[in-house]
Amino acid sequence: MPFSGELVVKQLPVRVVRTGFLWFSTRKKTVLEWEICEEFSYQDDKLGIKVTVPKGAKTDFASIPRIF
Repeated sequence: MPFSGELVVKQLPVRVVRTGFLWFSTRKKTVLEWEICEEFSYQDDKLGIKVTVPKGAKTDFASIPRIF
């Protein structure tokens, strides 16, 4: 089984942020984020790697980490 642990998350308060160039922007966007409540892992036997997501990590379930 490639996943170990259970995905348990809690939603963080909704934030509204300005987008664009510094303080000149009038456009705003809503940011929805979740916090991981329990550590979980993914094991890829074919590549021989294991990725662990630590407790307390924040995600929007859409963005791809910069490393990838």
